[in-house]
Amino acid sequence: MGQAVLLLTVAVLTLSSCDVNVVITNHWNGGFQAKPCFDITEELTHWQVKLTFSEPVDKLEVWSADIEETNADKTVYTLSNKQWNANEHVGDTLCIDFLGAW
Repeated sequence: MGQAVLLLTVAVLTLSSCDVNVVITNHWNGGFQAKPCFDITEELTHWQVKLTFSEPVDKLEVWSADIEETNADKTVYTLSNKQWNANEHVGDTLCIDFLGAW
């Protein structure tokens, strides 16, 4: 992929949804790091986030969420909360730091 631009769309799948622009915080030959953050506007007891990439991502490492599913071409990943971060409260900010490789 080299110097190509990777586009990433994130949607929060809860009672309400939103799209968030994600900044790639670091990149290197064959990989990248990103950290989408979401303002919590309603009480949550669980959450899911859908990551949509413009290019296939062969490997995704996420520490603050579980990868629930990936589509066949590896451009969409659905993440869900860990047990320790399922409850989010109004005024909180949920950030999901991850590494990706192609």
